[in-house]
Amino acid sequence: MDRHREGYLLTTEPGRVDIARVHTWLSQESYWAKGRERALVERSVAGSRPYSVYAQDEQAAFARVVTDGATFAWSCDVFVDEQDRWGGLGTWL
Repeated sequence: MDRHREGYLLTTEPGRVDIARVHTWLSQESYWAKGRERALVERSVAGSRPYSVYAQDEQAAFARVVTDGATFAWSCDVFVDEQDRWGGLGTWL
């Protein structure tokens, strides 16, 4: 799924996730995943449904959904890059 809004692209394509950037956000800039190892980030993305927002070719936001695919879904690891905050990207995710 791809959607466009005000110069941003929202995609659910797992191959588009910038793992290095998401790892930096989570392990260094978030309070809930401080110190999380890259291998764990990679496994968590692989085992979830990732949502990525891009500004041109640079990832601006990320979230992943843990679900059974039928009755339950939980959004987690929602992160919006500092320069893209306050524009509603987190809600859009």
